[in-house]
Amino acid sequence: MSPAPRVKDPFKAYGQGLYDQALQGFTDLQVEYPEDPEIALNLGSAHYQMRNFAEADRAYSRAALASDETLRHEALYNLGNSAFRQGRLEESVELYKAALELDPDDEDAKFNLEFVRDEIRRRHEEAQQRQDQQQQQQQDPQQQDEQQQNEQPQPENQPQDQQEQEDGQQSSEDQ
Repeated sequence: MSPAPRVKDPFKAYGQGLYDQALQGFTDLQVEYPEDPEIALNLGSAHYQMRNFAEADRAYSRAALASDETLRHEALYNLGNSAFRQGRLEESVELYKAALELDPDDEDAKFNLEFVRDEIRRRHEEAQQRQDQQQQQQQDPQQQDEQQQNEQPQPENQPQDQQEQEDGQQSSEDQ
């Protein structure tokens, strides 16, 4: 299998799914334009696609400082996605909410926000069910022990039973 053809334009490389080439191109552009938040956003997206979430977060965080609301919105939305991918669900919710403050009509952010909230609820319910099952499993042996104790004569009653037997024996001897 031959290597993928080299694409000089990082935007084209990204569009073709050549994220390593896109990353290299965006990194080169960032060297030339270190303060450009759009380059930071694109650099973050290339990292994100390559599952380099910590690097993506750094780039998105730089883009989130942009004066352009649209760029800030995209950066916050992407930070929300990255937080979700890393299992930081509560943080993801806050980032989607921040993105929606900048663009209340963003249907993707609304959907993701509800999706993550549902996931948090589902995980809480599962954790509660596991906890309930563990408590039930801990109670079951105790209940079994109690049942077994109830089925067996109590140690306190044994001497009485023996005394009653002795009394019964004496009365038969007396007769």
